[in-house]
Parts: sequence; structure tokens; C-alpha cells
Amino acid sequence: MNNNFSLKFKWQDVIVVILGLIISIGLLIGILAFNNSFSGGKRYVEITHRNEVYKVDIDSLTAPYEFELKKEDHEELLGDFHILIDKNKGISVHDVTCPNKTCVSQGWVNIPNLPIICIPNDVKVVIKTTASDNGDAVIGGFYHEEKIIL
Repeated sequence: MNNNFSLKFKWQDVIVVILGLIISIGLLIGILAFNNSFSGGKRYVEITHRNEVYKVDIDSLTAPYEFELKKEDHEELLGDFHILIDKNKGISVHDVTCPNKTCVSQGWVNIPNLPIICIPNDVKVVIKTTASDNGDAVIGGFYHEEKIIL
């Protein structure tokens, strides 16, 4: 057996550890700066159903707001679709008719660009900011009707 094995630190080891810490801190600062770049600007909720887009200004709300897509207005829905919008909590889907209610179990979402999606009802609800509007691209294009609610 070789007895030349040693657990002593050399000055090169200290340099490697310090460089590793500097790189880790730099990456953390970069990730936080990148994440905060999406939270600037005015916030609004974008509700998309098929070719219709509804927008609700979340920053102008003074009380929680309930947005409802009614089955009688949208025959493709499995039932009425209720969305709660709160200035502080964000968005939440509740009281919907769909098989597994994954959209309901997602709970409150207050992170821009993190959607709540109900595939059976073909509904997407997402908080967007005016700062994040210029990052989306559509290839091929499609027609959609946009309705601003608040």
C-alpha cells in the first residue's frame, strides 16, 4: 500500500475553492438579475380560450376579481370556468368542470409567465408584464380576438 497519501491543503487547493465560490456567487447574482427582469412593468392577466384572448389589468384591482367563462357563451367548454384574480396572491382557477382538475390543484400563481392550463377546456391563464411582452414569437401566425376586461 502506498503511504504517500496526504490530506493537507496546498495553496492551489485554496485558489480552486475561492474561484469556485466566486463563480457560484456570480451565477446566483446572474440568475436573480435575469429573473427580476421579467417582473418589471405593468402586470396583467391574459386568459386565452381557443381564438379569444381576454386581458385583465391586475395592478388596477382594488379587490379580488372573479372572471368567468360561461358554458352558454362558449359551447366548447365542459362547464362554467371560474378564475380568481387577486392583486397580491395572483391567479387561481376554481370551480371548473374537467376530468382531473389539475388546473385547480395548481393553486395560486403569482409568477409572471407561469401559466395555469386546463387542456380539456382549452383555457390558458397567465400573468404577464409589459416588460415581458417583447419576448414571445409566433411562427406561422394565427388569428385571435382580444378583449380587454379591466
